Amino acid sequence: MHTLPATPVDSSCPRVGVTWVVQTAIALLAIAAWLTVLLHLAIIVRAELKLAQIVRQSNAFAELPSVDSRELAGYAHRRISAAGLQAKRVQMAGRSAQSGKLQVTSIEATPVDSVSRWLRPLSRWLGHEAAAASTDRPQPFFGNRE
Repeated sequence: MHTLPATPVDSSCPRVGVTWVVQTAIALLAIAAWLTVLLHLAIIVRAELKLAQIVRQSNAFAELPSVDSRELAGYAHRRISAAGLQAKRVQMAGRSAQSGKLQVTSIEATPVDSVSRWLRPLSRWLGHEAAAASTDRPQPFFGNRE
């Protein structure tokens, strides 16, 4: 049997231990978790901006003469679907005595794109469903929504 001669260890090669590998893996997992949370936040903010625009467009549609509540609800649902959202709830106010017009007061929806479907199990694990909401009145950026 023929054996190769032993070669000395080159001290210029970096040597990493098990702790370095574990620490690097933990750091990469933490970075991935934060990127996932930031992506989730970006999706929700984008959905809320879309919903605010849909509320404004629906209320502009309600200004047309002879629009009934079914037409307004259908218009809002079509706009929500076109925006890549799934409506959970659309609230409308009845005809006011002053203007006699219908008004969409709030919309609550969930994003349905592929990234949101991937993040949905994470949202449930974090304890809340990924949903966006918009109303016709200004909301504080921080704090509880009523």
